Amino acid sequence: ALGFATASDRGVLLGVNKRLGVLLGYGQDDLVGKRLDELVHQDDRALLENSLNALRSQAPWFGSEIRLTRSDGSTLWASVTLSLSASDAIPADSLFVVVDDITERRAAEEALRAQNEWLDLALSAGRLGTWRIEYDKSVIAGSRQFWDILGLSPAASRPLSDLSSIVHPADWGKLASPPGKVRPGANYDVEIRIKRGDGQVRWVALRGREEDQGGRDQR
Repeated sequence: ALGFATASDRGVLLGVNKRLGVLLGYGQDDLVGKRLDELVHQDDRALLENSLNALRSQAPWFGSEIRLTRSDGSTLWASVTLSLSASDAIPADSLFVVVDDITERRAAEEALRAQNEWLDLALSAGRLGTWRIEYDKSVIAGSRQFWDILGLSPAASRPLSDLSSIVHPADWGKLASPPGKVRPGANYDVEIRIKRGDGQVRWVALRGREEDQGGRDQR
């Protein structure tokens, strides 16, 4: 459920619904008369001011993701949308405020970002690279570390055939042959020999999953 409020053009709350009171830990009557910026985390008050300024410059509405401060001092992430009210039931030039609690979504995004940072660190420290082959396009994409292991310059993707010059002929089929009819999610685990530009021959382990994305074979 969304929190709703009306406020004066200076950001003073004129009325709120029950949901907004629950979100912020206040009774409905306790919120009336408070300024919007009192409820915003001090580090995000500039964002609120920017939203108000945007409305004053004739923007029909303006939204931002900011932290609000509850009555107990804790914070929640919220998507806050401000718009000029056109209702005749409330004073002219008042604001209509919509508040959506996005705390869980932001927490999930932060967790994913932290996970990706740890993964990047682990891949770098462990000399591991990530890669994907799309057989319908005959294209292979890889991380910077993946190309470095192969002795190639970084690239978003390359034609799969470009690797034929560095992969041992006896191992080429392990890499270049499409998965065929496999169980989705089946493991792919092979070792191939590559010859780097400096003449060094290395054994490289490739591990992944066989995938069928809408009829397109991938690893």
